[in-house]
Amino acid sequence: MRAFFLHGAVALLAAANGLAYAQSQSPSRSTMTESSKRLTELNKLSAARGDETSETRAHRVRDLEGFLVEHPASKEATSVRFAICQIAIRDALFLDAARRVLDGFDPMTGEESAGLMAVRFANQLSFEATRDHLKAQLLSRPKSLADKLELCGNIKVIAKDDAWAAEFRAVIEASATRRTDRAEIALADAVMVNRLDRKNRAAYGAALQSVASNFEDTPAGRLAKDKLEAHGLAIGSAPIEFAAEDLAGQPVSLADYRGKVLLIDFWATWCVPCMKEMPHVVAAHERFHSQGFEVLGISLDRTGHREKLDAVIAANKMAWRHVFDGGHWRAKLAQQYDVASIPFTLLIGKDGKVAGLNLHGDALAAAVERELAK
Repeated sequence: MRAFFLHGAVALLAAANGLAYAQSQSPSRSTMTESSKRLTELNKLSAARGDETSETRAHRVRDLEGFLVEHPASKEATSVRFAICQIAIRDALFLDAARRVLDGFDPMTGEESAGLMAVRFANQLSFEATRDHLKAQLLSRPKSLADKLELCGNIKVIAKDDAWAAEFRAVIEASATRRTDRAEIALADAVMVNRLDRKNRAAYGAALQSVASNFEDTPAGRLAKDKLEAHGLAIGSAPIEFAAEDLAGQPVSLADYRGKVLLIDFWATWCVPCMKEMPHVVAAHERFHSQGFEVLGISLDRTGHREKLDAVIAANKMAWRHVFDGGHWRAKLAQQYDVASIPFTLLIGKDGKVAGLNLHGDALAAAVERELAK
């Protein structure tokens, strides 16, 4: 049972980042850092203590706080803090421990989503002073209107704080005096329709159509039109045209691949499912490239991660062109194709039409072989 506290916290944090939680909880010792080794040992120790009681919880909290003393800046530290908060939600005896770890959390480092999860826990635990401090820190982060709108949406979805989201939204609207600003807000509202109910595709399509129609002369209106096209992508439809630069600074567009079978692969080095799928993409490229199969990688990595991106591409022999603008989820092509989760793949046939969506594993090679035979 104790394993849930840590793994549940990690899963919540992964979900907050928009990722499926697929990372192994027992990484091989060859790839484990000292902090991950230590945490694995603590998990095994906790599991060996038997059924959950206040006493075993006390041991678990002490172990986790000790981990934070030993590894305060490790990649696991945030999830460990949240694990202690989850224990405190179940058992009020550990409220002081939860307050300590939240008070010691710096929302200005790492992902914004982690800071919002900390606010969520502070709300659940009624730590008002801690919550207000975290909120003030987070509100100082966004600079552009796009950043502010993203934070506002994440407050609603990740922090689950509708009152705070409404308050911040009013501030944003008060400063939105230009038509382009209002268009950007309208597009953010349309995207939120999808985030809150991904199954209601009709409502999302209608919201995008409204933005595209009412603000067609603005960047947000044109992006809404692209998203609307992406919303309707299906086998046999035309892919969305784009213009970008590859890692070598050379222009790249769909026209470069005319007459070829092309796989557009949206991925990131931080995406565990993407990296698990990559050997299948590499194998398909090696097998079919000489027959006219191409791959175009679209990286959703952040600005400042170029060296890591280059290293991963080289290590995994991803010998095709790549597009990277450092935009993370707001990468230009990811926005145009309305990518909400990765890996996301789009197979385009020799006729220039969509031949497959989200093809993975053996299904990818089979589809490529079929398209090449046409």
